[in-house]
Amino acid sequence: MPPNELELILAARLRALPKASQRQFLSLYNNCPGKHPFSNTFKTNALPCGAGSVVGGVYPTICLINHNCIPNSHNNWDSNAEHETIYAIRPIKTGEEVTISYDYGGTSTVRRAFLKEAFGFDCNCRECSRPSELQASDSRRLLIQDLDNAIGDPFRMQIRPKESLSDCHSLLQVFQEEYDGYAGALIARLYYDAFQVGIAHGDQARASVFAERAYEARVICEGEDSPETQRVKSLALKPANHISFGLCSMM
Repeated sequence: MPPNELELILAARLRALPKASQRQFLSLYNNCPGKHPFSNTFKTNALPCGAGSVVGGVYPTICLINHNCIPNSHNNWDSNAEHETIYAIRPIKTGEEVTISYDYGGTSTVRRAFLKEAFGFDCNCRECSRPSELQASDSRRLLIQDLDNAIGDPFRMQIRPKESLSDCHSLLQVFQEEYDGYAGALIARLYYDAFQVGIAHGDQARASVFAERAYEARVICEGEDSPETQRVKSLALKPANHISFGLCSMM
């Protein structure tokens, strides 16, 4: 949507809000001050209403949560309640700051460049403030990308499924090391990838185990009532219901 058009829409929406809500919105950080204050504030703070959604929402409390490259919480769009929810993905101590991740992963150089351009700050989280350990972290992040790409190769999964599952196991170990044992939604996605390898080759028993673990990880990140949590739970009970069941054995 063109900035001028979005500015007019947001201005009208703001005028309809109570004064207190208007002040809350205007107090939020704007990474691009200038001609379009409302739309730039919205773009700086909006969270997508679901994965890949072009629609976003601004929340007076959630938008105050800071970034951390190793976050202790995960933000998720609740499609049933139609609002964003924050889930703790590991124990949070009294007085400890609640954090989420603003970026999409990658090495420290990639993350810092993205955060600077999109949000206007230099990350000084614990991960980025330990130069002596940053090189090892970057190596793990690169390995995560390589393993993820290999696991996502459909042709390799078809002809060499054992290698794909071996990579899943390796990626799990790297996740545990890089994210201090709490990789959140990344773990849920990894187990679902492993499920897809198993079910495509007709291995219902193994696929069911992977789906169960994906479900357990989803509960932590999205809650029991999340549509994705419920979908994965149903696959753990009846893995053969997946559209890819036995697909590779038919080729």
